[in-house]
Amino acid sequence: RRRPDDTALSTWSPKLGLRTRGRHMRAPGRGESAENGSAYRPVSRAFLVRYAFAVVAVSASLATMGVFVPPVGEPLYAFLVGGVAVTVWYGGFGPALLVVLTGWTAAFGFFVGDPQLVDRGTEEELVRWATSLVVAFGVVWVSVVMRRGRERAGIAADEAEASVRQMTGVQQLATALSAALTPSDVAHALIEGAPSLLGARGGALGLIEGDELVIVDPQSIGRQTHQPGFRLPLRARAPIAAAASTGSPVHVRDRATFEREYPDGAALTLYAHGALAVPLRAGGVVVGSMSFLFDVEGAMYEDAEAIAGIAADLGGQALERAQLYAREREARRALDRVLRVAPRFHADTPENAASTICSEARATFGADIAMLW
Repeated sequence: RRRPDDTALSTWSPKLGLRTRGRHMRAPGRGESAENGSAYRPVSRAFLVRYAFAVVAVSASLATMGVFVPPVGEPLYAFLVGGVAVTVWYGGFGPALLVVLTGWTAAFGFFVGDPQLVDRGTEEELVRWATSLVVAFGVVWVSVVMRRGRERAGIAADEAEASVRQMTGVQQLATALSAALTPSDVAHALIEGAPSLLGARGGALGLIEGDELVIVDPQSIGRQTHQPGFRLPLRARAPIAAAASTGSPVHVRDRATFEREYPDGAALTLYAHGALAVPLRAGGVVVGSMSFLFDVEGAMYEDAEAIAGIAADLGGQALERAQLYAREREARRALDRVLRVAPRFHADTPENAASTICSEARATFGADIAMLW
């Protein structure tokens, strides 16, 4: 099943002789957009909106001053200072500076001295004008400092929240892997939980079988980027194969590098603009690898490789446990067979007992011949 926003792709790899299918999916975002801000930082508004607000604020302040001059007998610069305070809160430093420059320039022409003459005005008028101008600059400076402090605090809060989300995701991944009993269960937990931690579209897990890498079936999960059961030669130039064959992480940040250095992987995934592959180790030995694909260039988080390494370590431990569980089940089945057949060992003749023992030994240990001496 595909979501309505997915577009199927069918690609052919001439070197591998394989056909695979992929899907376009929207890349997961991290945080809010710059225009909407976040829950902790001030809202960032459009340039024209902020400066239009500044023009309206300075015009309203000057008009209000003009209305109150006749009854009061002198201009009230408090209206201009209030306009500056409101503007710096709404639009930031630039619009507030515009209000200061235009507002006090117009106030000097309208309210200082005789408007009919080029007159500097009385000393009292100049002091009032200059004092209010100093207060306005002080308001701008204090507001800008507070705004920048709030922005820094918001950035720190966003980073802390992202770290908490990542930590929670890693803990959930560890919990899911602890309950995995088979390699398929391990693949399901990794491919379901790890891509969202990395900002990836999806991923795949492959285990080494001879000189090939076999993609494990993660129970048909939607974020699988390679077909379950797909076999890829370890010598193939693909990130997931390179990580498994070299035992080192592979990092591809753009489509051009992908096509140049890993053409087989690029041919299998036309939508991918970035890739991250990490090896899987169980018992200190590389047993496979995981790859994560990004369909938007620059969508990879800065700490994606570290998180992928943690997921790979957890996945390797889970695979080792799954192998131990499988061996334990085999040993238990063998013991059950021995216990079931034990009464038959008490045969009437030694020849019949030896025949029964050898027959059960061949079945239990998968041998072609069993001999009793």
